[in-house]
Amino acid sequence: MVHTLPDYTSKWKNKTIFSIVDNGELAVRLGGINTYDRRGNVIWLDDFEDGINKWNTGGNGLGNAVTNSVTASMTKGASAKLTTGSTGAFNSQMYMYRALPVLGKLGHEFSFTFDNDMAEIIVYFYVRSGLDLYLAGLKLDNTNDRIQYYDNLGAWQDLLTAVSWQYATYNFATIKLVADFANNTYERLIFRDTETDMTAYPLRNALAANEQRWEWFISCTGTNGNNAVCYVDNVIITQNEV
Repeated sequence: MVHTLPDYTSKWKNKTIFSIVDNGELAVRLGGINTYDRRGNVIWLDDFEDGINKWNTGGNGLGNAVTNSVTASMTKGASAKLTTGSTGAFNSQMYMYRALPVLGKLGHEFSFTFDNDMAEIIVYFYVRSGLDLYLAGLKLDNTNDRIQYYDNLGAWQDLLTAVSWQYATYNFATIKLVADFANNTYERLIFRDTETDMTAYPLRNALAANEQRWEWFISCTGTNGNNAVCYVDNVIITQNEV
């Protein structure tokens, strides 16, 4: 006996228009940058297409700079270019402040590149709520091929080791950190194709001088005598992470 398989494609025969799976997929197809991990509701994002005027900048050493660049980008046509100083503290920084959201599970995502002259990239995500400052932090350590998190005692602890960094101007990697600011613990880290559970790690707490806001801070540190370059693109802040 010959068994004939059902014609699963018959529904779409002679059709040129198909349904969109959801509104998130529709947004991405129209050029939205939230493509890496769509959990959470976006409360702020920046693709640097209209410059870097949303950001405060700083740095140390000869040649340090933070500029808008069309040399490389994760999507569209521009990114932020951080060039470290070749003397002094060898760093370059960008940071911004925004009004305090409803506290809960907040996500922080960005895409980046860096070259072989970069020693490390440090990222801090602060929530200042009254007299408390809760801090989530990551160190992307090129020198020792690892990613570390900032613990509740103010020390760096290994999270991922034997990380293979890829040095190329156009080879962006994306990383997303989620922290629970209602219960003051880390939640998870997603880097490339790996998700790491961080729920066992409490956040760092310090006095906040009666301020109410959240802050995002990135600092690139180079090496002596070199102006290392990091491109940053597609910064996305989310709330209501699951």
